[in-house]
Parts: sequence; C-alpha cells; structure tokens
Amino acid sequence: MRLRLFFTELPAESTLNALDRRLSALARSQEPIDGGRRLWITHIPETITRPFLHARAFDLFVSALRFSTAEIEDFRIGIGATPKRVMICHAPDESPESLEICFAIAAEVMSRCAALLNISESLGKQMFHIKPPLDDEFPSHLLDDFPGSVYEVAHEKADGDLGLEWFVDARWLRSWSQQHYRHLQADAHSEVSRFSSLDYT
Repeated sequence: MRLRLFFTELPAESTLNALDRRLSALARSQEPIDGGRRLWITHIPETITRPFLHARAFDLFVSALRFSTAEIEDFRIGIGATPKRVMICHAPDESPESLEICFAIAAEVMSRCAALLNISESLGKQMFHIKPPLDDEFPSHLLDDFPGSVYEVAHEKADGDLGLEWFVDARWLRSWSQQHYRHLQADAHSEVSRFSSLDYT
C-alpha cells in the first residue's frame, strides 16, 4: 500500500524539525534508507491499546516531481498550485491496520506542511469500503461530506479519456479519520454486546 502526499510549498527547516519530533513520538525507532527513512511502529497511533506483537516498518520517501508541462498545468487548474515535492508512505501490507497507520503519518505531515493527500479511485473505494464491479467509478461526492478542502485534477490518458484523482487537505483527513474511528468503536461495541448477550444456559 502507498499513500502519496504532494507538497505545494517547500517546508522550512524549523517545520521539518517539528515534524521529525512528532514522527519520533509515533515510531519506536527510525533508520535511514535509500531516499528516505524507515519508521518502526509498534501500535496504531490513535489507539495505544492495540499494540502489535512485532514492530512494523513504514517507509517514507521524498522526491522531486517529474511532470510534463501538461501535467503541471492540470495541477495548476485543479488545485491552484504547482506541486514541488512528493512524499510516499509505503506500508508493509494492505491490512486495515496499515491503512490506519499510513493515514496517521499523513495527517502529521499535512498538519505541519503545505501538503495534500492524493486520493485515487482505488484508494477512495478502500477508504469508503466500496466493492462495486471493476468498471464502476468511485462516487466522488462522498468526499464532500467532510469539512476541509477537496480538489479534483483531471489528466488526459493515452487513449484520450480523462483520468480523475482527488486531493484533500489536513482538515479533511482529520475529519474523515475521526468518523472512521467512531465507526470502528461502534462496531467493536456491537460485537462485545452481541457476545455478552448470548445465552449459555
């Protein structure tokens, strides 16, 4: 699994230092890797009561963008700015726990830097638990249900069709995450209630 964050401004040194301190609080340890760093996470950041048996590695890579003039113009039209850098958060697997951790890392980066989260159709379907036929499009109106900014960027594909992707800011991601955790807690409570109500006599 990979999340992509696009920086519309290059962060100042003080901003990067503050981000480093916050990421250090999320990860038990870190190590440099080629082009970035590896964070060793021992629990889902939003809920310390769910520790992992073994620390999981999440990789962060930052790189310059290599967009064509047409792609840069697509971004300028869609988000009103030109991306300067891209950060990729790479998870070890596709599990729901890894998705939660990637979003927690993304929220920390976005809250401190001028960065937007890229939501592709496949990621949007995963976030909203949509399992339609493969030819169905992601219902992007779902993104409008949360406060914050949502930007749509259209790119022309090689076959002439338009490919859509969306970008959201930190406020939007925080709001989505809060609702996501409320649903998780409600589901967990429902399971406990069902189990405790069983009649064993």
